[in-house]
Amino acid sequence: MLIRPKKGVSIRDRIAKWDTDPVFSVLLKLNPKFSDRVTAIAGDCALPDLGISVEDRKLLVNEVQIVLHCAATVRFDEPLHVALDINTRGTLLVVQLAKEMRRLETFVHVSTAFSNCVIHHINEAYYPDNLTCSSDKVLKLREILSNDLIDNMSPAFLKDFPNTYTFTKALAEQVVQKEASGLPACIFRPGLILATFKDPIPGWTDNLYGPISLLHGGVYGVLRVMLVDKKARAHIVPVDYCANMVLSTAWKTAVENVQKKENVSLKDPPIYNYADSDQNPVKWLNFSKAVEDRRFDYPLEKMIWYPFLHTTIKRIYVLIRPKNGVSISERIVAWDTDPVFSVLLKLNPKFSDRVTAIAGDCGLPDLGISVEDRKLLVTEVQIVLHCAATVRFDEPLHVALDINTRGTLLVVQLAKEMRRLETFVHVSTAFSNCVIHHINEAYYPEKLACTFDKILELREMLSNDLIDNIAPAFLKDFPNTYTFTKALAEQVVQKEASGLPACIFRPAMIFVTLKEPITGWTDNLYGPISILYGYVLGVLHVTLLDKNARAHIVPVDYCANMVLSTAWNTAVENVYRKKNSSTKFLLKDPTIYNYATSDKNPIKWLNFSNAVDAQRLVYPLEQMIWYPFLKIYNKLCDFELAILFYHILPGYVIDMVLRLKGQKPRMIRIYNKYHKNMKDLALFAITNWTFSMNNSDHLLECMTSEDRKLFECDMNSVNWDEYFGVALFGMREYLAKEKPTEESFISARKTLKRFHTYHRIVQAAACGTVVASIWLVVRGTSTAKTFRRLMPVRFYSLLEQNPVANATLALRSCTIFVPTNEAFQRHNGTTHVLYHITTAAFSQNQLKTSVSSDMEGNPPLYITNGRNGDIYVNNARIIPSLSVELTNREGKRQVMHIIDEVLEPLTAKSSTTDMNNMDAMKFMRHADQLNLGNNGLRTYRSQVTLMKKESLYESPGFHTFLVPVDEGFKLSTRSSLVDAKVIDGHVIPNTVIFTAASQHDEPKTSAAFEDQLKVTVSFFRQKDGKMYVKSNTISGDAKHPQGVVLAEIVKANIPIRNGVVHLIHRPLMIIDTTVTQFLQENTENGALRKFYEVIMDAGGAVLDGINSLSEVTILAPSNEAWNISSIDNIVRDRKRMTDILNMHIIKDRLNVEKIRQKNANMIAQVPTVNNRTFLYFNVKGEGSDAVVTVEGGGVNATVLQADVAQTNGYVHIIDRVLGVPHTTVLGKLSTDPMMSDTYKMGEFSHFNDQLNNTQRRYTFFVPRDKGWQKTELDYPSAHKKLFMRDFYYHSKNLLERHLVIADHVYTMKDLAQMSLTTDSVVLPTLRDSLKVKVEEEAGHLHDEYASHEWTGYVILWNYKKINVYRPDVECTNGIIHVIDYPLMEEKDIVVSGG
Repeated sequence: MLIRPKKGVSIRDRIAKWDTDPVFSVLLKLNPKFSDRVTAIAGDCALPDLGISVEDRKLLVNEVQIVLHCAATVRFDEPLHVALDINTRGTLLVVQLAKEMRRLETFVHVSTAFSNCVIHHINEAYYPDNLTCSSDKVLKLREILSNDLIDNMSPAFLKDFPNTYTFTKALAEQVVQKEASGLPACIFRPGLILATFKDPIPGWTDNLYGPISLLHGGVYGVLRVMLVDKKARAHIVPVDYCANMVLSTAWKTAVENVQKKENVSLKDPPIYNYADSDQNPVKWLNFSKAVEDRRFDYPLEKMIWYPFLHTTIKRIYVLIRPKNGVSISERIVAWDTDPVFSVLLKLNPKFSDRVTAIAGDCGLPDLGISVEDRKLLVTEVQIVLHCAATVRFDEPLHVALDINTRGTLLVVQLAKEMRRLETFVHVSTAFSNCVIHHINEAYYPEKLACTFDKILELREMLSNDLIDNIAPAFLKDFPNTYTFTKALAEQVVQKEASGLPACIFRPAMIFVTLKEPITGWTDNLYGPISILYGYVLGVLHVTLLDKNARAHIVPVDYCANMVLSTAWNTAVENVYRKKNSSTKFLLKDPTIYNYATSDKNPIKWLNFSNAVDAQRLVYPLEQMIWYPFLKIYNKLCDFELAILFYHILPGYVIDMVLRLKGQKPRMIRIYNKYHKNMKDLALFAITNWTFSMNNSDHLLECMTSEDRKLFECDMNSVNWDEYFGVALFGMREYLAKEKPTEESFISARKTLKRFHTYHRIVQAAACGTVVASIWLVVRGTSTAKTFRRLMPVRFYSLLEQNPVANATLALRSCTIFVPTNEAFQRHNGTTHVLYHITTAAFSQNQLKTSVSSDMEGNPPLYITNGRNGDIYVNNARIIPSLSVELTNREGKRQVMHIIDEVLEPLTAKSSTTDMNNMDAMKFMRHADQLNLGNNGLRTYRSQVTLMKKESLYESPGFHTFLVPVDEGFKLSTRSSLVDAKVIDGHVIPNTVIFTAASQHDEPKTSAAFEDQLKVTVSFFRQKDGKMYVKSNTISGDAKHPQGVVLAEIVKANIPIRNGVVHLIHRPLMIIDTTVTQFLQENTENGALRKFYEVIMDAGGAVLDGINSLSEVTILAPSNEAWNISSIDNIVRDRKRMTDILNMHIIKDRLNVEKIRQKNANMIAQVPTVNNRTFLYFNVKGEGSDAVVTVEGGGVNATVLQADVAQTNGYVHIIDRVLGVPHTTVLGKLSTDPMMSDTYKMGEFSHFNDQLNNTQRRYTFFVPRDKGWQKTELDYPSAHKKLFMRDFYYHSKNLLERHLVIADHVYTMKDLAQMSLTTDSVVLPTLRDSLKVKVEEEAGHLHDEYASHEWTGYVILWNYKKINVYRPDVECTNGIIHVIDYPLMEEKDIVVSGG
C-alpha cells in the first residue's frame, strides 16, 4: 500500500488507527492480525518517482501481481498544478512502475464516470477530442512553466471542463490508453460514491464529499436549499459495490489476459462505466424524497434546526398598472383580502414581500417600464410568463393591436435582452385560429390577411379611427378583434422568439378553480361563467348553444399548473438543445401546447346543461329573482324568437314594477347587454371545434407521478358532475357573496321553492296565449318562410341578401343544398348562394349523375355515392335525416338538403374571363386567370399539346383529371418524360371522384390501361388530413416501369364542365428520383418529414449508407409513427438511433410481389444493413386487398403504402418505428403469427397471466410454431398431450423452463460472451435453473420461410443444438428469443398408467 504522512499523522499511526475504525470491525473479528499482511510503502503520487525508495521499488517490481490505482485529489477547486501532479503525472508514474513489474497480471486505474462530463451521453470509450491538448504535451508544459503561470492558464486548458478534477482525470485516462496498451489493464469509472450499502457494515462513510454532504447537511438542519434538476439521474453508487466492482474488473482483465496474450499489446484497455442502471434508475427527486421520508426514522441529536429541503423562487416581478382609479400599491394590498390568496397567506403571511411591482402597461411604448426597472428585469429575470391581454371581443382594433400584438412584441424584445432567461411562455387562446375547424399545435400564418410587422407598421401610420374603420379588411374571416390580434401575437412569437427558449400555451374557455388554492373560486363574469351565473340567479333563461358541440372548458387552476409545466419543459428542452449545439434546434419554432377537453374525457354543452340542472337545487342563491331554468337553441332565428318571450317581455314587466316602486329600471339594460354578448359569442357557442394536443399529452407523460399530483393538469381526471357542483358553490360564495352557512342554504331553498310555484302558475296562465300566438304566426306565414326558418342561420342570412334566390324560393320549383353552420366555419372564401340552388326539385332518390346549378352559366353539380351509401354533391355529403320537402304559395315543389360542406364553384380572378363550357383543356389554357392560388399549369399543358392529347381533356362526359402543377417539374428532365401514355395515366375516364366521396385506396382504371401497359389510380387520406393520389403501374414497359408513384393533392375538387380536376404536386407514373431524393422531397410537410429529420439528426452516416447502395428498400415510418413518448429519449442517443434507422434499410430491391414469392406461407425473413438484424414480412390477401406486415426489433408494423418506386429501389411507408418496443412480452406473444402455438399453450395453462407485469424483466426463449411441429415428428405422443387442456400442468412446467426472470434481460450477445468463460451459463427460470451454452455459428439456413447465408447464434442444451431463429425481440418488460426447437425431451410429459 502506497501511503504518506497526512496532517501531521505518521504512516505508522495512520495504519494503527485501523484497529479502531468501524469499517475494519468485521475484519478484525475474523482476523485480528490482518494488518500483519499489509506492507506500507512510503510514497506520494505528487513526488518524482512516486517518492518510493530504491529498495521499495525493487520489492514491488519483483512481487506485485495486481495493481489497483485509486489515488487522486478529488477537490474541484484544486489548483491546476497540484491536480496535474497527483492525478495525471501520478498516473503516468504508476503505469511506468507497472510496466517494470515482472509478475503483473492485472492493472486497474480508478477514474470517474464524469471524466468526460463535457458530453451528454458517455459511452465506455475514450474521448481524446474533448481535450485541448494531449496528456504528454500538458505534462511537458507543467515541467517548463511555474506553478502560478500554469494555474493562470487553467481556463485555456480546461475549455468546457467545469473544474481541474474532471480535466486531469480525463488526461489520466489518455495516459492509460497510450502508455498501458501493452499491459493487462482496464479503467473503472464509478458514479457519485455514497456510503456502504451492505459490506462490511451498512451506512459507513468517513467524509463529506459529493451527495454525502447534501445528505448530512439536510438531516443536520443546516442545508435547506439544493440546486438540482429533480428529473436528472443522480448517478449514485454504494462504496462497497464499487470496491467489489474494482476487484471484479481486475479478475476479468486477468482472465482476458490469459486468453488473449497474443493480441493484448494492440488493444486499448477496456473501460467499465459504473452508475445507476436504466432498469433501476434513481433521480434527484427520489433522493430528496427519500431523505424527507426517512429523516424522522434516524434524526440527529445534534441537529440545529428542523430538517427540510426546498427549491425556491427568489423573487416575482409583476408588470401592473393602475386600474379603475385604484393605484398599483392599492391593487397589491387588496391581495391580503382576496380569498384566492387565503391559503398562501396562512402558509406565508409575508409572501407579498417577495413580489416586486413593476409599473407598466402593455398598451404603452416600451411597455411603460422605467429605465431603472428595465435594467433590473434584464439582470434578474429567468422566467417570463406573458399573460397580459384584452379579452373583449368588441375591443376597437387599435386598442387590441396595441395590447395583444404590439405588447407581445415588446415583451419578446425585452426577453431577448434578459441575460439569465431560461424559459418564456406566451399565453394565447385555443381559439386564436378559430377560422378553421380542427386546430393542430401548429402556426397558421396563411389565415392572416397580412403579417404582423406590416399591420403594426400601418398601426403607427394611421389614426385610431381609420385603423378601426378598415378592421373588416384585416379581420377577413376572424369573428372579432380579440382572436385576430391573438393570432397575430402568435406570429410575433414564431418570428421573433425562435432563438429563445419559448413556447405558446393555448387554453380553451377558462372556468372556475377545481381544487387549488380554493375550490370554485372566480372573480369575473366572462364566457360560460356569465351564462352559469345568470342561469342560477334566475335572470337568463335562453342561450345560444349547440348541445352536441364540445364545451372546451378548462379549470383555471389546471391552466396555471399547465403554464408552469410548459415553462419547465421549455427550460429542460433548452438545456438539451444547448448541449446538442445544433443550429437547427436553436432556430426551431417555439412549441405550441393546445389545452382543451380531451377525447378520453369530453364534455358537451348538453352535459354542461344537465350537470347544472342537477346542481342548481343543491346550491341555490338567496338573491335569485326567478326560478332558474334554461332553454338552449342552436339557430339564431330560434334564439331571437325565444328571447322575446323569455327575456324581453318579462324584462319590461319587471322594469315596470321597479318604476312603480320608485326604483331605477335595469332588466332591459341587462338583457340587451347579454343578447349582444351572446350574438358575439354565437360562433363559439354553435361550432364544434376539435384540437390536437400531442405536445400537451407528451408533456404529461414526461412528468413524474409526483409532479402530476403537485401540478395537476390532466383533463382526463376531471369529474364533470362534481366540477359543476364546485362551480355553483364557488359562484355562490365568491360572486354572490353569500356565506356557505346552513341558515343561508335553508333560506335559499325556501326562495327556490316559492319561485318554483310562481313559475308553474305563470306557465299555466301563459300556455293558451303562447299556443294561440304560435298558431297565428304559422297560419300567416308562407311555406317558403317556414322553409327558411329551418335553415342553419349562416346560410339563411346569405339567402336573404340575394334577390335571385328569394325569387326562386317564392316562384319556382328548386332544390337547395344548405351547408351547416360548422361547414361555414371551415370554409375560407366567398360563398356563392346560387351555386347551391338548382332549377328543379330532386329528392335524394331522384338525384342522378349531375344537376345544373342556378349560378350564371349553370355549371353542373356532380352527384356521387360514397362510403356507406352516402350521397355527395360535389365534395359535400348530404345529411340524410335533415332533408325537407315543402310546397310554396305558387304550389311549386321545393326540396332542401342539408350538406356538411360549402359548395365551391370554379371562379376567375376577373369578371371578363369566359367561364362558359369550361372543360379540362380550357381550364388548363386559362389557369393563369383562375383562382388557383400560386399553382401554375404551363409545363404540363405544354406536354399535353405537344403529345396532341387535347381531345382527351375536351371529351364530354364525367371524368376525373389529375393535373401536375409547375412546382412538380423542378427536375429539368422530368417534363421530357411526360409522354402520351403518362398523360393517359392522369385521367380516370367515365368516373367523377371527389376526395370526400373517394373510397380509401380503391384502384380505378386510368386511360392508360391496355394490353401491354396497365396503370390504376387511387386516392387515400393520411392521418394528418392530407389527401394523396397514387398511380400503380401494374404492368409496365421499357419507358414506364412497374411501381407506385405518390403525389400530394395541392388543390382538390375543382368542378368543370366534363368532370373534376385535382391539382397534384408532381406527375404520376414517372420514376426519376432515387430513394434519397424522394426522402428529401418530403422535408417540408411531406408524409415522411419526421423520418428524414431523424435521419439528418443522427448524422451523415445513415444517409451515406443509403447512397452507397445500388439497390435499396426503405421501410419509412409515417409522421404519426414518431408521436410516441418512448422515442424521444432514444432520438437523443445517436448511436442507438443509428442502429434503429439501419433496421429500416434493406440491401435489395424488394416489392410486395417479391416478398410474396419468398414462400407459399407468405412469411419472409430478410436481412437489413444493421448487423445481425432481420425483418420478418407477412402478406395476407391478394391484389389491392393485400395487407403487408413487417416485424423488426420486437415491433409489428403495417405497411400503409407499399411499393413506392424509385430509380434504385422501393419505399414502403409503415405505421410504426421498428426497434422501439411498445408492447409487453404478452402483447408480442399474442400478436406475432410465428409464436401462436406458444401463446395458445400458455393461455390454457394460465402461464401467460404473468407476462404483462411491467415491474419484472423477462428473457423468454419462445419456440416458433415450426419448432413445435418438429416435436410432433420426434415425440408424437408427447406433442399431442402438450396441446390438450387435460395436460395443462405439463405444458406449464415446460414453458416455465423457457422463461428467465432476473433484474435484467439477457441478449444473445450477453449469453455468447458469458459462454466464453464457462462450460454452461446458469439462468434463473421458474423451473429451477436453465443451463445453456450459446455460440456464434455461420451456415446456410433453408426452409419454407427463408433461404440465405446465415450468421447467428445456436443454443447448446442437453446435447441438442438449437438455432436461434430471431434473436433479441425487444419488449417493454423483457426480450424474446425465437428458437427453432423447444427445450424439451420426451420424459418431460409422462403420465402414469393409472
